[in-house]
Amino acid sequence: MPLNIKKIRTIAIASVTTVVVLSVGWWGAWSIAASQYRHVIDGWIEAGKAQGYQISYGDRSLFGFPRHVVLRFTNVEWKDNNNVLFHADDIDIAALPWRWDVFDAKFKKHVQITAPMDETHALVLGGEDGRARVALDKDGFWRYSRVSLNNASFGQTPNFLVTATSLKAEAARPEEEPKGHKDVGLTLKAEAENVMLPTAMPSPFGLQMPEFAVDMRVMGPAPDFRKRSAVDAWNKDMGVVEFDNLHMNWGPLKLAARGTMGFDDDLQPEGAFSSAIGDSSAVLKALM
Repeated sequence: MPLNIKKIRTIAIASVTTVVVLSVGWWGAWSIAASQYRHVIDGWIEAGKAQGYQISYGDRSLFGFPRHVVLRFTNVEWKDNNNVLFHADDIDIAALPWRWDVFDAKFKKHVQITAPMDETHALVLGGEDGRARVALDKDGFWRYSRVSLNNASFGQTPNFLVTATSLKAEAARPEEEPKGHKDVGLTLKAEAENVMLPTAMPSPFGLQMPEFAVDMRVMGPAPDFRKRSAVDAWNKDMGVVEFDNLHMNWGPLKLAARGTMGFDDDLQPEGAFSSAIGDSSAVLKALM
């Protein structure tokens, strides 16, 4: 059957025209979405400043076509009224067009959150070259967050700062606020590799922990654990922490455990756990 050159040419021109029209149309739609995205981010920044937050950044750029809308910020500083400071050398914040409830972040170089406890102590979470995801509820509050960091550091400064070559953590809030201590207020998961403890935390199992993982649920309305008064009120309302999984590979200690932890009237930890320990004789030897 002879080739119909004219028909083939017509089909080719029509196909190319369709692709060009769709590309131009999607570029226009993406540009509108990008403008809305800038407006959303700028709205958060202005709302924060109106509440007294100190927010600054060095430069920003917009990209991501065709699948995402991405804003890249450099040298970001975000400090709230409780002096909780977020710093990132470089951060890309991405979202799907017109979906402004889920955001993915990519950190380059150093990133850190510092939450002061008093004039000399602070809780710190930091690292390098990481990623994060945050999902918001209908009121704009976070309901889920996930972060992964390399060369991470976390704990309390100045003497109880733990390091790890890799850290992954998740936090999730329930859809409805807990009404009592039988309801989950906060779910937390974390795992770390090649953990190094500070010398201020000596242990018979050594300072290096190759593996650590924990899954836990804070029961009742989650308090601000930096504030003794908040923890005390939560504790008196029968708040506890349920450990669904606690895994440690720490020198001779190979531990898999689950249980419940609370606090006594002096806010000292107490609880009950069931556990499986590998090579218990080596563990007992290390403890003696």
